Amino acid sequence: MNVRNIIMAIAGILCVSLPVRGGAQEADSLPAPDSADFITVSFVTSAPSGRAIYSTLGHATLRMECPAYELDYCFSPEIAQPLSEAFSFFAGKARAGLIMARTSDYLEACRAEGRTVTAYPLNLTPDEKRELWRLLDTKVAEGLYMEYDYLNRGCGIEAMSFVDMAIGRGRIGYGDVPAWLSGSRREISFHGLEAFPWMRLFIMLMLGDEADEEVPLEKKLMIPSDIAAALADAEIVDTAGVRRPMLSGEPVVLYESGASCAPFPFPDPLWVFGAVLLWTVVLTWVQCRRPDAWRSGGRVTDGVLFVVQAVAGLFMAYLWWCSDLVATGWNKYDVPFNVLPLLVYVAGRVRPFPAAVWQKVYLVYGGVLAAFIVACVWLPCPDYPLWCLFGAMAVRCFYQACMNRRIRRKIKLNPKKRE
Repeated sequence: MNVRNIIMAIAGILCVSLPVRGGAQEADSLPAPDSADFITVSFVTSAPSGRAIYSTLGHATLRMECPAYELDYCFSPEIAQPLSEAFSFFAGKARAGLIMARTSDYLEACRAEGRTVTAYPLNLTPDEKRELWRLLDTKVAEGLYMEYDYLNRGCGIEAMSFVDMAIGRGRIGYGDVPAWLSGSRREISFHGLEAFPWMRLFIMLMLGDEADEEVPLEKKLMIPSDIAAALADAEIVDTAGVRRPMLSGEPVVLYESGASCAPFPFPDPLWVFGAVLLWTVVLTWVQCRRPDAWRSGGRVTDGVLFVVQAVAGLFMAYLWWCSDLVATGWNKYDVPFNVLPLLVYVAGRVRPFPAAVWQKVYLVYGGVLAAFIVACVWLPCPDYPLWCLFGAMAVRCFYQACMNRRIRRKIKLNPKKRE
């Protein structure tokens, strides 16, 4: 933790512990230390941005203001140096903490990324506000105090956990919430990433069965925009059962970008993998009619599909067996994306298999792919682009099985020919 943050933390502590200083005229114009306006608290959301992987679901911070001491800071739960922590992230070793920054600096960073920023004023008592500021200062001083857990301790969940601790023995009661929050955390993430189809595809590949477990509503409120929507109808309930609205006023737009977030700079994955499926169908149809046609196109297509499957299989195996990253347990995509095809290929290169073995290998894997596509029709979060990719792989597997069957027939007609 640097000197600047230490000074900021001390200033925050002074704000929540010392009376207002200044002349009588100045003091008369400022709210009293025990008044509701002496400290103001806001839950702040930053709109999603397509410029970085870690910003595609938006961001959440807590804004603490004390006009009497001209203090205005945002407390932001963040991963340390996200772009340089890629390997640590996938290994499950990345660290995160609470970063304190002047609100003006935070807004400037959001302007640079073209992200709309909205503040939702929280209806906390003076004691709860002071306790919240104390908790935030304490966590800032701890530095990177937790392992980064985007599923269970993301920025939104972490920010609201401080609010919940500041309330103490009271609780937050949520009223009406968006319909999609009744689903699993996988379904909620699927909905939240609608504007970023490539990122949604990647996240769905990563999320294991932990994302499908039933959890309380508080743990489902992961996405900052979902939290903001839930706060609109939420209440704070104290130990005596007295209720008060969670928000003390209307949301305030701190910065309006005036532009929608830019998606990943590639065509929609459905178009990409749909084109791949169409190409493999046409290619296979031509080669079935004329076995000697488009040989180079067939080799390149089969090679690309195999490399994609092998890389994805190795990545999924790493997440399952080696990584400590959250939600990397069993995943349905471990069925089509696994290391077995790569191992079979290597074994076949070391000791060549006869055509009969290759025929069975292609038939089995093609059948697995086809059955997987059919089974996924009844599962939530339909990843249509991947279905197209698996369909293309299945078509080529069945084609290769037919080719090896023809080789077997030729060998039977000419026994002297070696397989």
